[in-house]
Amino acid sequence: MRLTGRISELSVEDREAVRAVINASNRQAYRSIIPVEHFREEVLSRPEIAKLFEAMTFYGYWHDEELAGVAALTAEPEGVAQMRWVYVHPQFQRLGVGTALVRHLEGRAQKAGLVKMRLLTADKADWSISFYRKLGYRVTGEIPRPWGSDVEMQKDLRLAT
Repeated sequence: MRLTGRISELSVEDREAVRAVINASNRQAYRSIIPVEHFREEVLSRPEIAKLFEAMTFYGYWHDEELAGVAALTAEPEGVAQMRWVYVHPQFQRLGVGTALVRHLEGRAQKAGLVKMRLLTADKADWSISFYRKLGYRVTGEIPRPWGSDVEMQKDLRLAT
């Protein structure tokens, strides 16, 4: 089954809903792979989400009036877009929400003239790496973290359809 929702740019009024989706999804997905001494039950506080809304553009996937998933986009130098904070609420996972959000961000980046999309994900998040690989991303590097490392993945948007 696939959901048939809508994606829209989010505003500051949506910050708490975004924070709720990210925190719920993070709690479910990463609690088992990030050691307890490094895991934050609330990955984003109110002040942190406020700063993020100033630095990047958030998009949300709405199912009826409920925020099912979120993702953020920033532009970097040299035509590179960075995808951040891609999270789907646990009750809406595996229904096409994540794919729809990623495709939407790719389209927005392409319209802005950006040629490459970059993202980071935890090296132990096999489901995440597999998800992005299915969407055409490839591993291009690794960044050490106290609990392991983050995997850098990229996709050439000029080849995306």
